[in-house]
Amino acid sequence: MMSIGELSNRLRAALPARTVTVRGDHDFDPRLRHPGPLRRGAVLVLLRGGPDGPEVLLTRRAATLRLLPGDVVFPGGAIDETDRDDIAAALREASEEVGLPPEAVEVLGRLDPHEGVIGWRLSPVVGLLAQEAALVPCEGEVAAVAWVPLSTLVAGRGRTTVPWGELMRPKHRMPLDHPGPEVSGLTATILLDLLRVLGLPHDA
Repeated sequence: MMSIGELSNRLRAALPARTVTVRGDHDFDPRLRHPGPLRRGAVLVLLRGGPDGPEVLLTRRAATLRLLPGDVVFPGGAIDETDRDDIAAALREASEEVGLPPEAVEVLGRLDPHEGVIGWRLSPVVGLLAQEAALVPCEGEVAAVAWVPLSTLVAGRGRTTVPWGELMRPKHRMPLDHPGPEVSGLTATILLDLLRVLGLPHDA
């Protein structure tokens, strides 16, 4: 596994030069493309160096939430009218959900937008943790916060399918010990895109 320095250099070179491709469930089956309109959101793909190599920040949503209860996700949410852009939205959501100061993040760029059959179009904003910050989960919204080594995601990657009406929807699984039990859906698809950009093994 590369160091955090090597990872950041690779991302700085690769992200601005990418040809934007809208990714999502429709990559697996064009009939899974949501007819729209799509709700716009942004997530923060935050990276830092750890004892086992580069780590990514993931959270587990509270079980009491109406949307995606208990799912493992990136900090993020809807882009509000008051947000300057998707980067501002991702940083605001991370501040609200886990207490991360926006000034603690060095933004490197964006991964490809991802669309889900459930009606969201997410902009993944990639950043580095520029200064240490104590993360505090927002009570009632975030049940757990964890820094997960990218090596764990590479080792645990896998794709299955689940029924979606008369069709089959792809479900990417990346087993975790914490905040677990697994990463799936658009979060896993975005992680696969990150691995793809970094030239690390991926299954899609």
